[in-house]
Amino acid sequence: MRCLALVLLLCAVAPCLAGEPVRLVCIGDSISQGRAGRGPQTPATYSYRYPLWKYFVDHDVNVQFVGSMRSGFNGSPDYAPYEGKTFPNIHECHWGWTAGLLLEKLPQFMKGYTADIAIIQLGSNSTQELKEKKQTDEQFVEQTLREFTEIIRLLREKNPNVIVIVCEITQPWVPFSITNSRLPDYVKSQSTEKSPVHLAYLVKDWINDPQVAGHCGVDWVHPNEKGDKIMADEFWRILKPILLKPGPDAGSGAAPDAGYAIPDVLLDKDGRKITTREEWEKNRARVLDIMLTEVYGKAPPKPAPGDISFHVAEKDEKALDGAATFKRVNIGIRKDGVTANRAIPLLLFTPNNIKGPVPTYLLITGGSLWRNVNQGGKDESWPAEDTIKRGYGIALYCVDGAELIQGLFDQDAQPRADSWGTIAGWGWCASRCLDYFETDPDVDAARVAVLGHSRYGKTALYAAATDTRFALTISNCSGCGGAALSKRCKGETVIKVNRFEGWFCPNFKKYNDNEEAMDFDQHFLIATIAPRAVYVASATKDGWSDPYGEFRSLVEAEGVFKLYGLGGIGTEWPKPDEPRHARGMAYHVRTGDHDLTLWDWQRYMDFGDKVLRAGSAKATGQENPGAARNPGDRAP
Repeated sequence: MRCLALVLLLCAVAPCLAGEPVRLVCIGDSISQGRAGRGPQTPATYSYRYPLWKYFVDHDVNVQFVGSMRSGFNGSPDYAPYEGKTFPNIHECHWGWTAGLLLEKLPQFMKGYTADIAIIQLGSNSTQELKEKKQTDEQFVEQTLREFTEIIRLLREKNPNVIVIVCEITQPWVPFSITNSRLPDYVKSQSTEKSPVHLAYLVKDWINDPQVAGHCGVDWVHPNEKGDKIMADEFWRILKPILLKPGPDAGSGAAPDAGYAIPDVLLDKDGRKITTREEWEKNRARVLDIMLTEVYGKAPPKPAPGDISFHVAEKDEKALDGAATFKRVNIGIRKDGVTANRAIPLLLFTPNNIKGPVPTYLLITGGSLWRNVNQGGKDESWPAEDTIKRGYGIALYCVDGAELIQGLFDQDAQPRADSWGTIAGWGWCASRCLDYFETDPDVDAARVAVLGHSRYGKTALYAAATDTRFALTISNCSGCGGAALSKRCKGETVIKVNRFEGWFCPNFKKYNDNEEAMDFDQHFLIATIAPRAVYVASATKDGWSDPYGEFRSLVEAEGVFKLYGLGGIGTEWPKPDEPRHARGMAYHVRTGDHDLTLWDWQRYMDFGDKVLRAGSAKATGQENPGAARNPGDRAP
């Protein structure tokens, strides 16, 4: 039952920041457990755990669910896979239990696991005790708070550094309203320096009556999808700055390079120094093959014309208040007679006040941003109006169907050591978006920028390295396996990023806690993009992505750009919020968290004005480094 929904979020922050999994136990009753549907009168309920888990996936947070339970009440609802991952339906939620009963059983349960985070939602089932004991409302509130205090004590015995979040009661009745009024003072009384307690605010946006539009439950008690999302959003609001806490060197202005050697990308296979553009172009394929073999895996070639299809499912020539033309495009892939018709969904906006094809930014994404934009919502990470005003097209590609496409091609019982990983699959699909752009008269396919944040920043770099048609590559907070040097072993290291099973090829696991064995690093990937333009960006509070390591990787790749008369990025780490735009290369470190913001976008468009607008679409690398190609290369 929904109740005082005390949510105790015990978070031992140190394991998360060190890359070890943060163990989360969700303790509660029917609201937290969820159930399988039993027809129209008994619909399925999912629990806030599912959308909260999606936030962990979206932000690359390594959380491990623990508990003694593995199912919902009378079976589990159908939790759809998300970004290639399966929801871990592990918890400590028991249908119909009171806070007192859970307090009695919790010591036994906790013998089987240790929790770094505990989310506890209990209380409304305890109203039966109120009736049986003939308690007053005030007595009920006092007893409930005492039980919560004992739960906090038990959890602190196993983890003295827990962070506790207590939630408002969403049900509108007495004695819950009295409890809500007591919660602010209760939270203060329970909070300590080592184990602070926060209050989660849920009542403001909660509509209980299932007969009222916008209601938050399948009945007066159990939340629907909207209710689950409200709860998850509030928990994530509190958890985000804790779980994404910056590392020690973020934004410090300097970082030592002692303790590791950076391989020279300008050495050929025999160890001779490469000094000319022609020598590099003969060597580039070997360097790229190293990165594909050891890190990302090898993707299949570009589909034959008959094996790829483009369908404009929707078109609106008066989008964004008449400023843009909108197209919803479904890209299909065919393999051995099997077709995935809508495997690559693409949204595209182009400005109406410009005749002819326009340079376009392609943002790779998935998860919550795609769902929001796909449903007509706005997001700072997707500034369509601003981009259109600047005279650029803007497109959004969702990675969620890439797994289906990879399944069409992967027929081996066991993956090869260099089988393409998820990052490579996402990047391969980004190239298929570029295939479509070549057919769309509103897009200048020779002036397309591919952009990604976090894991999608890794994908953008891969896509540009393997497809020389991309004119500009933008890596936003991409970290390990993206722009950051792996051999620095700062923030997210190789073993930590490999916890995301399948992102990279099996060979990459050879370097788990073994970075010193690498005779390459991420600057090799960036170097293969030359002479096309590259923009790497970081954030001061994003120590997990190793901001200095991202900048240093760009510096180490600069030697190749200089062979084309480009570069000038310098070796001193720029101060926060002071972008450094050189010829064909750019970098900034923004003040703030691991995020893609409007400020970032504005800097990317400033650089695009120099790269994508310089000269014509057929400009040379000297006039327009964004339009230059690597001789002899072709699309993957």
